[in-house]
Amino acid sequence: MKVSIIIPIYNVAPYIEACIQSVFHQTYKDIEVIIIDDCGTDNSMEIVERIASTYKGKISIKILHHDQNKGLSAARNTGIKKATGEYLFFLDSDDLLPNDAIQNLVYQTTKHPNIDFVIGEIKTTGAENRSYPLLSDTYLESNEKILKDYLLFKWNVMACNKLIKREFIITNKLYFKEGLYHEDLDFSFRLALSANSMACSKTVTYLYLIRANSITTHKSLKNYNDNSWIIRNNLDLLYQNKQKLSSFIISFYAIETIYAFNLSLILEKNPSINRQDKKLIINELKTILPKCTSNNFNREYISSYIKRILLQIPFNFQVMLFNIYAKIKRLR
Repeated sequence: MKVSIIIPIYNVAPYIEACIQSVFHQTYKDIEVIIIDDCGTDNSMEIVERIASTYKGKISIKILHHDQNKGLSAARNTGIKKATGEYLFFLDSDDLLPNDAIQNLVYQTTKHPNIDFVIGEIKTTGAENRSYPLLSDTYLESNEKILKDYLLFKWNVMACNKLIKREFIITNKLYFKEGLYHEDLDFSFRLALSANSMACSKTVTYLYLIRANSITTHKSLKNYNDNSWIIRNNLDLLYQNKQKLSSFIISFYAIETIYAFNLSLILEKNPSINRQDKKLIINELKTILPKCTSNNFNREYISSYIKRILLQIPFNFQVMLFNIYAKIKRLR
C-alpha cells in the first residue's frame, strides 16, 4: 500500500534536511514524498534539490512548484491533488518522523481495512518537550464517538500525524481552506464530523518542533478573527448534520469552545490587539450561544465551567472571591 507524504516548503532551510532524511529512514518503504515549493525567500529548495539528486533509496520523490507564495493550506491542497498513494500523510517541513512511524500507522490499516484514518501520538521538541498520549480507544467505528472524542480532546487537532485515506478526503471534499490561520482546527473538525472509522497507534509517530517565533506564539488580530470564524463555521456544520447528532454535542461544542476562546482572549496580554477588537469578537460569538443551547443546559454547564475554573485558582483567592460574593448577596 503506497503512502503519500506531503511536505510544503517555505523558508525552512535550517530544518528541511533533517525532515526529509527522517522520511528516507522509514522502515516502511512504499512511500512517495511530495514536496511543494511555496516560493520562499531562502535556500530551502536548493537543499531539497541536492538531497533529492543524491538519494538512491526506494522511496520516490515528486517535487512540485507554485508560481507564487500561496500559503500552507494551498500547498497541502496541491499535494492532495497530485498524490497517488492510497493513504495521505501531512508532514510539516520543520518536524521529524521516528523511523517506525509510517510502519506503525500502516499496521492499523492492515488490522482494519478501508479505515478512514489512523492517528498516532505526538512528542514535542524545541521550546517544549513533552509527550501527548492518545486517550481514545484503539479502534472507533462510530461517527458520534469519533466526534465526541475530538471535542473532549482525546486526540489532537493537528492535520499532521494522521494517515488518511485519499478517497475519503476527495469524497468528503476535505481540502484546506486557503488564506486561513489555524487551518488545522478547521480541517480536523470536518474530519471528525465526516469519519465513520478511526484507529489509534499508541506509539509516538511524530516529533513536533515548537519554535519561539511560530504563528501560535505571536498572535495578530487575524489569528483571533480566523479562530472566531472557524468556531462559527463549525457550528453551522453541526446544525447541518443535527439529524445524526445529539443536541448535547452541539451545545457542548458551542459552550466549551466559545467560553474557552473568550476567556483566553480576555486574559491574553497582546499589544497587537486592543480592547475594542476583543469586545467586538466576544460580542459576535456571544450572539451564537442562545441559538445553541437550552436554558437548562446553559445554566448547568456554566455552573460546572465556573467550578472547574475555581479549582485552578489558589485557595486564598477563592476565599476572597467567596467573601465578595457574600457581601454582594447581603447588599441585594
